[in-house]
This record gives sequence, structure tokens and C-alpha cells, in this order.
Amino acid sequence: MSDEDIKKSITEKSGDNIGGFINLVEYKESFFTKVISKETFLRD
Repeated sequence: MSDEDIKKSITEKSGDNIGGFINLVEYKESFFTKVISKETFLRD
């Protein structure tokens, strides 16, 4: 699933572009947080 697909599905669910964009940013942040915490865990 590409970023465009995710953005499109989130935008359709939220009903407006701004809500979809905010959701996409939050989705990406939570994804990166998980990746970073996993890397930190593996490093320890």
C-alpha cells in the first residue's frame, strides 16, 4: 500500500483533506515511533 493509497483512504474516511492529512501525519508519526522504539530495544 503506497502513501497515496493510505492518504486517499484516510481522506475518504475523514470526509475532508485537512482531516485526512492530519490523520496521515499522525499515522506516519506512530509508525516511526514504533520503528524507533523497536530499534532502541534491539540496541539495548
